[in-house]
Amino acid sequence: MIQRKALDTSGYSGNCDDCYILARHGRDKPQLTQVLDQPLQEESLPEVRCLADEIVDLYKQQLAGIFSGVRIYHSPRLRASQTANLIFETCVTNLVDTEMVEASALREMGQGEFIIRNNVDSEDYPPLVNAWLAFRKKLSLGHLSYRFGDPILKEDGSAEYPQLLGHFTKYGESQIGFSLRLYRFLHDFLYIRDQRIPIIVAHQATASRIQRIFSVLKAVDETNLPAAGDLVCQLERRGVRASINHACGIVASRPKLNPASKIIEREIQYLESTQRPNND
Repeated sequence: MIQRKALDTSGYSGNCDDCYILARHGRDKPQLTQVLDQPLQEESLPEVRCLADEIVDLYKQQLAGIFSGVRIYHSPRLRASQTANLIFETCVTNLVDTEMVEASALREMGQGEFIIRNNVDSEDYPPLVNAWLAFRKKLSLGHLSYRFGDPILKEDGSAEYPQLLGHFTKYGESQIGFSLRLYRFLHDFLYIRDQRIPIIVAHQATASRIQRIFSVLKAVDETNLPAAGDLVCQLERRGVRASINHACGIVASRPKLNPASKIIEREIQYLESTQRPNND
């Protein structure tokens, strides 16, 4: 029996019309795969089911009279889609009308394609794994910069993890590309306010960025709109940085459609004008 609280409702204002659930996928297998698309660990399945049960309980106890069902938006990555499927199955089993939408924009930030060489021998493998673990740790802490196109290179072009050279293909996703796809998704997400409570199942980087974007958008109004291109600076200065554990979620409220949609539209236009071709 999993003894833990998976769904945090402390930030929920009680305005049901604006609420949504933001969840992180369960723990994935720490294995080297070509496209970093690991499945869930078997040990994490009960944790995901615990999250799903709490979502159903919240819906039945507080939201069923307001919403007529659930809509799950999920990243196409295996660990996220498996998590979303478990939530879907739990909802359907409990007679909650539920639909799923795969949203490519919610995928984890692209760090380049990882290639497992067929000729890695026993002597080369431990250093490769150690470099991979160091890379993963830096990634999870948010200390990697992708703006230079390749996640294992330093700004000056030298290799930060030389053991991984030849195992990544160029290029990783740029910050501009990452931000653009999230802004486009959130722009549409703000407009969809129907009779289904939305659940987003994503990764740490995407979930954290969504939280920060929404926290800033909630803090502005028509009198203090950020200038075009300034939203990133606002995120760094004022955005709430909150981490969601694996197989956990938060219940929160979306910012008001206006001026949030106006800000995001302007930011999309700005980033599109500055995006370099072939950078993603």
